[in-house]
Amino acid sequence: MPAARGAFIIKALAGSPADKGDMKAEDVILNVGKTNIVQFSDVPKAVASHSPSEKVLIGRWRKSDRGIRYREVTLGMLDPKNISHPTCRYWMALGLLSSTASKAWKS
Repeated sequence: MPAARGAFIIKALAGSPADKGDMKAEDVILNVGKTNIVQFSDVPKAVASHSPSEKVLIGRWRKSDRGIRYREVTLGMLDPKNISHPTCRYWMALGLLSSTASKAWKS
């Protein structure tokens, strides 16, 4: 198991880029493109460095896989009028609800 880092996925929204990229609740995002994800707040910055519709390699850890898997995900885009906080749009470009990764490393 990797060191305690990353963004713990609470939910991948149905039909979202994350869902299409086989990300599931309790996965941990470790990389977005070439950016290492240390904590959940790193994901918006990493996603923002890419364009909507861009294909990005996402590294994720899943307990049942016992290792890191990489999936190509095509980023989406939501209408900013429907988003209450600016950084939310970057999470939503993946279609994720997330938290700190510490929960995953305790189980």
